[in-house]
Amino acid sequence: MWVLPLCPGCARVPPARGSHRIQYRPFRPACAGTIRGGSADCPVRSGLLDTSTIATRALAGGQTVQILGQDVAKAQALASELGSGVLVGTTAEAPQGSIVVLAVPFDAAKSIVTGYGNALSGKTIVDITNPVNFETFDSLVAEPGTSAAEEIAALAPADAPVVKAFNTTFAGTLVAGESSGLPLDVFIAGDDSAANAFVGAFVAAGGMRPLVVGPLKRARELEGFQFVLMTMQANPEFADFNWDTGLKVTS
Repeated sequence: MWVLPLCPGCARVPPARGSHRIQYRPFRPACAGTIRGGSADCPVRSGLLDTSTIATRALAGGQTVQILGQDVAKAQALASELGSGVLVGTTAEAPQGSIVVLAVPFDAAKSIVTGYGNALSGKTIVDITNPVNFETFDSLVAEPGTSAAEEIAALAPADAPVVKAFNTTFAGTLVAGESSGLPLDVFIAGDDSAANAFVGAFVAAGGMRPLVVGPLKRARELEGFQFVLMTMQANPEFADFNWDTGLKVTS
């Protein structure tokens, strides 16, 4: 089941079909971590915040993942689920990698960036959030004329470029890296071309296809379109959708 982390200790589960009500259930505390590059195609080091899905793709790409959890026992349990190549530490440690993936909800992502501050200097920050109003499931909460990614970028150090990526992927297909037998397309938006290429290499190493769609302001369209896809998953008119769809651009 696709589960969106809400905050340390809780989560929001996608609404049932025909309903916009959100249910709650326990969730792992948010955690941070590091992915050390070990792939010739993608020699990167990256930081990871929560979620086992991107960690799965990182491991598939030959990376070594370090999970830094608020609760070391829970972080260790997650590491055990992921298998070999995963190290564990605490969130008292700053992210050590070159890429920091904000795999947490929008508000939590802003808090993380603010909290780490200059510890993020020199790193590429990947924002995967979708700023959906989960009270109504009927709108976005980013300020008009901007995006979650742009708001996060405004809080980040000047030398820590923010790249939007992975927000159009659901957990089930992201773990597999494909949908209907085809590699997932991962849409990338950012103002720093080197950072975009860096994230693109990370995506490709995980067996997916990176598509750079433009500057960071294109995150507005990516977030809006993904919101439409999310509402379709809960719509009984689309009986075949079950939070496991994937996007693919063909020609």
